[in-house]
Amino acid sequence: MNIEYWYHFMETARQKSILKASAKLQMTHPALSKQIRALEQYYGVTLFRRSSTGVQLTEAGNCLFQRLEVLIAEHEMLRTDLQKYAATDPKPITLGTLPSIAMFHLPAKVLRLQANGFRMKVVVRHTTKELVELLQNDILHAVLIEKTPLHKSVWTTELFREVYYAILPTDHPLSCQSELSKKEMVQEPLVVHPNACVIRKTIVRQFERSGLVPQIGKEIDFGESILAYVAAGAGITIMPLSSTAEQVTDPRLKVIPLIDFDAERVIILATRSSLEGKHLLRYLK
Repeated sequence: MNIEYWYHFMETARQKSILKASAKLQMTHPALSKQIRALEQYYGVTLFRRSSTGVQLTEAGNCLFQRLEVLIAEHEMLRTDLQKYAATDPKPITLGTLPSIAMFHLPAKVLRLQANGFRMKVVVRHTTKELVELLQNDILHAVLIEKTPLHKSVWTTELFREVYYAILPTDHPLSCQSELSKKEMVQEPLVVHPNACVIRKTIVRQFERSGLVPQIGKEIDFGESILAYVAAGAGITIMPLSSTAEQVTDPRLKVIPLIDFDAERVIILATRSSLEGKHLLRYLK
């Protein structure tokens, strides 16, 4: 018996709907239905009465629900109690992420994970596509990536969102403005990473939606710093930031909000196991 089925059964009972429960659990409706049927077959009873409006617990289902409330609570306490032994038997976790996340968001989270008994190895790749491939090939246990369509077997949850800003040299003519539009920037040379970069694709798509063509002034390799080139006068850039105070500290640069840029970068946690993902989420939020 897969213990995840218990958790999924409980969520279905609370939602009174397989459709709503599957959405909250970030899995497909057929996959959750299959798990419920597997539980019913395992226990030899019908757990839900199904109707066009949702599901209701049967008497047997209610019995299981009440017993599982106790069992799951005990299981969670057991997991917590066992953490004290993690120092002698640390859990190995290989976590993949993007350079900007590794630089600005991950250090404190990794220290927190290590303090709670995890043995961490961080793998940095330049694109979400590379990280997804490593996850799907079981080379990575979990990844922090830009939101992207994934196979239904992968568990995901949103961690945070980043807003796009314009970043200019402080001596640039536009640096005195409190906000900028795409039209004001369309003739400015942009410093960007190669075409495979999701951020670059988002920038180009935003301009094109307004009938504008952005000017790519300088394309640099993934390993190079866009901000360093902007500070040196190679052009301007647009990038997503969650904390401008932490992420842009160079006094030669000015960060300016955008008034007509409706995109956000959504960062998610993705794992092959929902239990492992939920456990990691405690320390990554």
